[in-house]
Amino acid sequence: MNNIPPDYELNEKDIETTINWLKLVDSENANPETAIDFLMYQRTVVHQKWHEDPKGLGKMYEKYKNK
Repeated sequence: MNNIPPDYELNEKDIETTINWLKLVDSENANPETAIDFLMYQRTVVHQKWHEDPKGLGKMYEKYKNK
């Protein structure tokens, strides 16, 4: 787990929520290992997007806000 960004605190609630989501979209991989890996991947992608295209991330946030 060396890829965990220093500002993200992995917690049981996030893992359990991700496992529940995985049960819906990929039940064969609905386990803690995949959930943790996906959370770290997701965090890394957003972090990279922030550095590469801050305006694009702002657009993503606007979509989220207006959902």
